[in-house]
Amino acid sequence: MTHEFKSTAPQKRRRFGPGRSKLRSAIKARGRRIHNLWYLYSPRLKRDVVLRSDAEFAHFCFVEADPTVLRYELEPPPVTVVVGDEAMRTQFDAFVEFRGAPPELREIKTSEDSLSGNEERQRVAQQIAAAKAGFRYVRITKADLAAHAQLIRNWRCAIAFQAACREDLLTPFEDKLLTSAGTLRNCSLEELLQDTEPGLRSKYLAALFSLIQNAKLHSDIAAMPLSGATRLWTPEVGHA
Repeated sequence: MTHEFKSTAPQKRRRFGPGRSKLRSAIKARGRRIHNLWYLYSPRLKRDVVLRSDAEFAHFCFVEADPTVLRYELEPPPVTVVVGDEAMRTQFDAFVEFRGAPPELREIKTSEDSLSGNEERQRVAQQIAAAKAGFRYVRITKADLAAHAQLIRNWRCAIAFQAACREDLLTPFEDKLLTSAGTLRNCSLEELLQDTEPGLRSKYLAALFSLIQNAKLHSDIAAMPLSGATRLWTPEVGHA
């Protein structure tokens, strides 16, 4: 038996959510520059978000998928620091807390090549601000995210299922999957879904991705394409 990973959830007409004003602001700020804007649902944040570049979108998929992430915030409140004799106001792209590592303040860039004078001052200001806050400062580029390309590709699919089920209570589906996984301990996605109702497959998949996201189930999706053969195992099993 094979599974096609296409959402079967009813498609609803949906107007732009509360983030539409942020989208309009991003469009205005972009002006004539050529780069993509992304408007989509965040399962971790449980709201719509606006991302201002392909690098920010790739980072979004990565941080949504990373099971070591406890929580994160996009565009935390800006801070003002003194650089030399100048007071500078700066804003990070993300604040990320982990399950077993120090928190990070992140700046997401398409590239670090040929930083302008303003960008270099921003980098210094952010280094100072992060040090004062006691957090790690991390700059992430598209080249850094390329190392996680398989996980990012897989999680683009995961987000589609989670967004389609954003208004559904998935706890019963998560509980059933965890019970089955506890019995099987180490199995394929096809095996885990074998006893689920086909008509509810979208909800089970959305629930499964939430379990992976929250480290209640482990998987090989960081290294392998998402498919019926995807390996899943419970935390006590260790690496499959």
